[in-house]
Amino acid sequence: MLIAMEYKIVNIVVSGHLGSQINLEKLLELDNFSYDPEYYHGGYLRLSNGLSVTIYRTGKYIIPGVKRLEDIEPSFDEMIRYLSKLIDVSNAEKPKIRNLVISGKLEEKLSLEELAIKLPNVEYDPEQFPGLILKFNKSLTVLLFNSGRFVVVGAKSLEEAENAIKKLKKLLKS
Repeated sequence: MLIAMEYKIVNIVVSGHLGSQINLEKLLELDNFSYDPEYYHGGYLRLSNGLSVTIYRTGKYIIPGVKRLEDIEPSFDEMIRYLSKLIDVSNAEKPKIRNLVISGKLEEKLSLEELAIKLPNVEYDPEQFPGLILKFNKSLTVLLFNSGRFVVVGAKSLEEAENAIKKLKKLLKS
């Protein structure tokens, strides 16, 4: 069986540390920062590209919702430009990919029942979840659906996600 597929990045979550503890109240001086400790213990810095950075008192920051790898560094740089007006960010670490999600579609429909028997390391209980869960390692998972759609979650790099897709193709061919 020839396996043809298309796929794209649908979400990237990156995070890092600013190098020190942060006074979130001080960041309220920025027009694009919001923080309400009664609502949530982190504050939100809105970037010009529409992304929001969640910043915590510990200095940890998270940038969810990135759609392209090329947007990671400019988003980090913009965050640093804003924060450096009010706090020392000289020890801030560059963001690392924590979760890269890819969505795709195979050219053909799948029999998840057959695959659940044939493939190793799978979970399939259609009464609980309509897809087959294929675990490649502790953090990397592929969700497969009857329609031929698939989602790769938990990758730490594009290379890791693409390797999972290659492995998926190989498993489906066998």
